[in-house]
Amino acid sequence: METLNVHEAKAHLSGYLARVEAGETLVIARRNRPVARLVPIPPEETQPKQRPIGLAKGMGHVGAEFFEPLDDALLDLFDGSKMLPSDPLIAQLQVASATRLKPSARRVSVSYWASVHRPRSTSLRRSSAVASSSSSQ
Repeated sequence: METLNVHEAKAHLSGYLARVEAGETLVIARRNRPVARLVPIPPEETQPKQRPIGLAKGMGHVGAEFFEPLDDALLDLFDGSKMLPSDPLIAQLQVASATRLKPSARRVSVSYWASVHRPRSTSLRRSSAVASSSSSQ
């Protein structure tokens, strides 16, 4: 049985765990006073326990209608070839197609955006140039 200090155990823990798995017992000490014993766990405690079969028996039911073939209208909804009028995706597509801008309107909106969102640096330069010219007079 080997005694090792806490610092040494922390530094080389994986190596010491391998030795313990092989069957060795180690004593961990703090300031050379034994505090804990590191011993291997018996093999019967480390093996997973067998789960009994049938724990959920009677908790659920699948009716015979589940296995019946689906009608064509329902199958069309699953593969996306047909959509119901109440489908939110149809409403989004209709709004998107109605709000598409013509090329000329798109150009106008871009030029308007550019005129509103001018870079601040040019306006600051102009105001500082005006201020410097008025202060020099």
